[in-house]
Amino acid sequence: MPDGTVFITFSFVIRIFDGIGGAMAMTAAVAFLAQCFPDNVGSIMGGLEVFTGIGLTLGPLIGGVLYEYGGFGMPFFVLAGLILITLPVCICILPKVHQAAPSEEEGGKTKPSLWKFIKIPAFTIIAMSIVTGGMAIGVIEPTLAPHLKSQFNITSTTKIGLLFFMFCACYSLFAPLFGWIADKTNARWVMTFGSFLCTISLFLMGPVPFSFMPNKLWLTCVAMGLMGLSIGPMIVPAVSELENIVKARGFTLDLAVHGVVSGVFGAGFNFGAFIGPTLSGVFNQYLHFNWTCTVFGCILLLQSIFLLILTLSGSATLPKTKTPESTSVENNTHESETIQS
Repeated sequence: MPDGTVFITFSFVIRIFDGIGGAMAMTAAVAFLAQCFPDNVGSIMGGLEVFTGIGLTLGPLIGGVLYEYGGFGMPFFVLAGLILITLPVCICILPKVHQAAPSEEEGGKTKPSLWKFIKIPAFTIIAMSIVTGGMAIGVIEPTLAPHLKSQFNITSTTKIGLLFFMFCACYSLFAPLFGWIADKTNARWVMTFGSFLCTISLFLMGPVPFSFMPNKLWLTCVAMGLMGLSIGPMIVPAVSELENIVKARGFTLDLAVHGVVSGVFGAGFNFGAFIGPTLSGVFNQYLHFNWTCTVFGCILLLQSIFLLILTLSGSATLPKTKTPESTSVENNTHESETIQS
């Protein structure tokens, strides 16, 4: 392919198709898992994020090796081959999920739609938490390496990569734990904790210009670890909590609802991952790195306050999603106990 305008144009086209395909696959995967494991959505999402973190950690490493030994096209050819291999595996091994026909009592009032969900205040606040979680990840992508170079004279890609590895490792290791905690306790408290922790990590990473904190490398390392730790509780319980919110409003948790909720999750996270690096790159160009982190830290702080108010308000949501099978078992058990008595 010729260099210049043609190469840049096709690069944009490829990235657009890459984004569309990734969004379709992620939305379908989340909806499929939520339909298959409705009682443990938080734990399942935590497990899913483990593999996301592994991919984010190993992808740049393997891609760099393939690029070094095989040229520019080798990483793309290998990845395309791996994706093609997964297609027959998904078709042949994954179970088929069928959606039950809606009953006459449900009517049009409980027919799921994005507009109906967005009008629920609790749903919107949780969705905004997903956006801010994706945004927090994107903030450091274009700004951290120039900051390390100018402030600490770190030019080694290995050392910079280790900081990002610390972030991904903390995220991958603790995401399942917070998913399990969210399933067993109150998901909103878990998300509020993660949001406040992410706020603290951004204030430390700058650090805040009007604070007493020193601008040291060890503080940046601590902040990266805290940010990786905070993204899990912010993101992982979100799908489970969104489904609990819509179920409390009378919607049946069928495949259509799972699809809308997973679409909101994917769109919110990717939108945050888009505006995060875009805005942070602009801010970092005209402001210092510490002010960039402070601005985004204030955004996270505002979202944390909204989450805290929502959690303390005690708005009715179901503590845990239940499958029809488990509900049937509980009803049969209750009936048998009544007969025996």
